[in-house]
Amino acid sequence: YGFSDWRVTTHSRDSWTVQADLELKEYVDGTLVKHNFIRWPLRIVRYDIDAERNPWKLAIDCFDGPAREIQFNEAQEKEQ
Repeated sequence: YGFSDWRVTTHSRDSWTVQADLELKEYVDGTLVKHNFIRWPLRIVRYDIDAERNPWKLAIDCFDGPAREIQFNEAQEKEQ
């Protein structure tokens, strides 16, 4: 939850890899059948686009590696 320095790797002035943690819940007929936390490394790039539509001028370029399942522990997150 939120920003931490370790989540961002700078490659150049115009590109970064961001470690995005996502929570995935799957339901069947209203019953939770799967609950995972997944870390996706996303490549973010500076993008020449209309500043009114995207004031940060950033875009997700691609995945920067495979996703991996993580064990989310709020105490660990606060330590990093």
